[in-house]
Amino acid sequence: MPGSGNILVCGSIAYDTILDFPGRFAEHILPDKIHMLNVSFTADRRHQDFGGTGGNIAYNLALLELRPTLLATVGNDFGVYRRWLEEHDIDLAGIHEFPDAFTASATIITDQDDNQITAFHGGAMLRNDIPGGDLIDPARFALAIISPDGARGMQRRARECREAGLPFVIDPGQSLPAHGGGELREMIRGARALIVNDYELQLICEKTGLSEDDLLGLTPLITVTLGREGARLRSPREQVAVGIAPTDRLLDPTGAGDAYRAGFLLGLVNGLDLESIGRLGAAAAVWAIEEHGTQNHTYGRSEFIERYERDFGPWPLA
Repeated sequence: MPGSGNILVCGSIAYDTILDFPGRFAEHILPDKIHMLNVSFTADRRHQDFGGTGGNIAYNLALLELRPTLLATVGNDFGVYRRWLEEHDIDLAGIHEFPDAFTASATIITDQDDNQITAFHGGAMLRNDIPGGDLIDPARFALAIISPDGARGMQRRARECREAGLPFVIDPGQSLPAHGGGELREMIRGARALIVNDYELQLICEKTGLSEDDLLGLTPLITVTLGREGARLRSPREQVAVGIAPTDRLLDPTGAGDAYRAGFLLGLVNGLDLESIGRLGAAAAVWAIEEHGTQNHTYGRSEFIERYERDFGPWPLA
């Protein structure tokens, strides 16, 4: 899409195994027995997909005709995933392969209320504390996103981007338990935006001892995704709420957040207003929830624009 610029995507590459549980976790977990938890959930659907936050975000950016470059670490089993990404014109210049490790993998169980339990094996992802090198370059990229990955590597990327003057978005997500309060403050400091869900925002505030107002002293934009309630975007001057895009085909929420981030980045890199940025995020996310898995949805530019205009009004980009 015109004027969008190149985006550096720093995040995990992983193989996902996704299981659908037809009941509710809450009905099988006894609060007074949580200290001796021993439960088994029988899934009625199992599928394996390409995933990881870096891979998912890059895939969605490619659908939006942006130009993502991946900076990530992978293992000796990456071959089939590599071919998939290459088929979708994603630049793999920043991929570092470790022959003595496996690519990260996740097993995700989703219940009928869209709650999720995830088991994760870090593998090569835990070796991501490597120099970003000449990829951390504002002459080459308009923006970087630092999404969940090995903790030390995420901290390094934020520092490298800040020192190089490359604008970056912090997306700590599932990595939050691995960062201390001081590390989180340092990662967020100078970021172009912080993007989290409501639980993650609360956890950041608890870990750092900062309020949401305080966080706006570190970054000029906080975006909080709220699941089926949409999202709210807040700057020091304004706050807007944007609902989700309508659908009657909600199949799987896995990957919707990463798709949202791609639409969000499209709006941010083009300098749009907060409401338009939020709408682009919502418009991208809805495609992901209408298919199982995180990289099984697809669309063309004209399809995306047509659906955006149907759901949100005039297309905001020239």
